[in-house]
Amino acid sequence: MRATMHHLVNAGSRALGFVSTLPSRLVSASTGVLMTAGIAWLVVMAPPMPAPSSPQPEPATTGSAQSPAPLTTASTPTIPDPPPPSTLPDASAADTLLLRVETKPQGATIILDGQKLGITPFTVGRVKTGYHALRLEMDQYSPVSFDLELNEDTVVDLTLDTLPTPPPPPTALRKPRNEEETDSATTTEPSASKEVVASLSTAVTSDARASDAPPEPQTKPAPTESERRQKQQENQKRQQEEATWLKEAARHLKADRLTRPKGNNAQELYRKLLESDTLRPEAEAGLRQVAARLLALGQADLEAWRLVQPKEGNALERFRAVLSLDDDNAEAKAGLEEIVDRFLSLAQRYANDPDKAREYLQQAESVLPDSARITEIRSSLLRQAGQSPKTDSHAPSATAPN
Repeated sequence: MRATMHHLVNAGSRALGFVSTLPSRLVSASTGVLMTAGIAWLVVMAPPMPAPSSPQPEPATTGSAQSPAPLTTASTPTIPDPPPPSTLPDASAADTLLLRVETKPQGATIILDGQKLGITPFTVGRVKTGYHALRLEMDQYSPVSFDLELNEDTVVDLTLDTLPTPPPPPTALRKPRNEEETDSATTTEPSASKEVVASLSTAVTSDARASDAPPEPQTKPAPTESERRQKQQENQKRQQEEATWLKEAARHLKADRLTRPKGNNAQELYRKLLESDTLRPEAEAGLRQVAARLLALGQADLEAWRLVQPKEGNALERFRAVLSLDDDNAEAKAGLEEIVDRFLSLAQRYANDPDKAREYLQQAESVLPDSARITEIRSSLLRQAGQSPKTDSHAPSATAPN
């Protein structure tokens, strides 16, 4: 009975304890609910976190521990600048310039100082100032080689010449005459010569007799109406033809067809018009214009060092054409002297190379064979080389300097 009462008392005390702690349990539960709701609100309203970087590979765990590789950052790709013009190696910007080479037709290979650079039209950058050897090569065209001195940005414009066509094969030789023809020719020659001598003596005798007699007056018959009409038609046709020549010559002069092509150029047409009775003043004025234009083109060729090449467009050809129109033209004579001076300066520049110096002396002599300066400089160069002037054999040449 006591035990039963003891159990009942304990159960009642536990019930009272639970009832007494019930408010605190409710407060704890509500507090937990509020904390859970606050954390959820922070998660929803918080800004997005940055994406994690790619995981680094774990270092191998063989042997001793190794330090991880440093992280690298990707750099932003940059667009490369366009390539500059072709440049020559070993040239500083302070002592260089631009060289542009153009040809007609285009497509020639440019070789500067032995180095292939490109195909015309082409611009070469950072070219050293001073002398350079320029060569242009193209299939089916004659190569062009010359030296030029560069002190500023330069444009070289050349017209290439086509290769000359091979000569035709030789024709068959005539067959020798047979013995009968030779004998017949031998037998008839004496008689023929006797007849010629007799006719000559008769002619001399008749002329002597005619000279003794007084000359008889000769009366020219008056032209008939048909002859006068024919003469008038010929004069009209001649005037129309001369007017056509004058127009053609003016067109050739405007297009710089001054001396070429042969048979159809301004110079030849104006020369033909010098025989005209009505257009002679216009022809003389046209020839003066041709000479002035040739002088201007010759000076341009001098500036571009087109001294004797190319064949149909060089300073030597222009100045000689002027002298063919006016043999006392002072500017054309001065142009020839300038060509000789340039060849002599090149010969002195290559004094240590006797073959090349001799070549430039020959080119100078082809322009003015009787120049005393050529003889003087040749003797000076031979003395420097330890040779006698008598042993120097040379022949005029008109090839471009290489």
